[in-house]
Amino acid sequence: MPNETIHIDQRDAELEELRHQLFEANEALEAIRTGQVDALVVQGNGVNKLYTLKTADLAYRIFIEKMTEGAVTLSREGIILYCNSQFADFLRESLENVLGKPFNDFVSPEYKAGFQELFQRAWTEDQKEELVLGSGTASIPVTLSLTPLKLDDDAALSIIVTDLTRQKKTQQQLESSNHDLQQFAWVASHDLQEPLRKMQTLLSFIIEKNAATLSAETRHYMDRVMVSASRMKSLIVDVLNYSRLSSTDVPLVKVGLKELVAE
Repeated sequence: MPNETIHIDQRDAELEELRHQLFEANEALEAIRTGQVDALVVQGNGVNKLYTLKTADLAYRIFIEKMTEGAVTLSREGIILYCNSQFADFLRESLENVLGKPFNDFVSPEYKAGFQELFQRAWTEDQKEELVLGSGTASIPVTLSLTPLKLDDDAALSIIVTDLTRQKKTQQQLESSNHDLQQFAWVASHDLQEPLRKMQTLLSFIIEKNAATLSAETRHYMDRVMVSASRMKSLIVDVLNYSRLSSTDVPLVKVGLKELVAE
């Protein structure tokens, strides 16, 4: 019984110490975001590193925290050194579950290989690419804008994350509307051409059947009806062709603008 009491006391003490460390970590993160501190000393592998946060950058830090895009800073190893609250919100994660983890952990599986290539290229030149982030049940299409940075003596990578969810949804709705419009235009053009074809056929039959007895005036008016029917048919076909302009399977060809204007 005494040994069990000792073990329970040790666990309680360890839990209390972990709570204290978590509290201090949260306090430090909040102080960094609100500009209350100007430097951090990070201990690791027996070496202390000093990271300065210049007071002049306070307004910039506040702006980053309030912006609608996600802001992330990565180490050479791809570890998230900093991110604003918006990025964590994108992933539906707390800041504590994001900071200190590899960025690639939050990239959807099918985009991980592509992100690694993008990550390597970004150290020498600004990069921009679309991919999908995923964390748990969250899945979000984004644009990543990557820029290499120099933080004191260390290199880092800045990433601006733009949410494309609304844009992608609007694009899908537009594509669906275009498809519906194309279907309507095809059906409408087919149905509208049918009575015109009958009209032209009947007029041709009447003119041919009564060619010898038709007066010049009657023949003139009937010819005008035929011409109008032909024009109407051309307009219907043009509407159908216009509805197909947004289709990706329509080949693009060069045209002479002078000839087009003349026509």
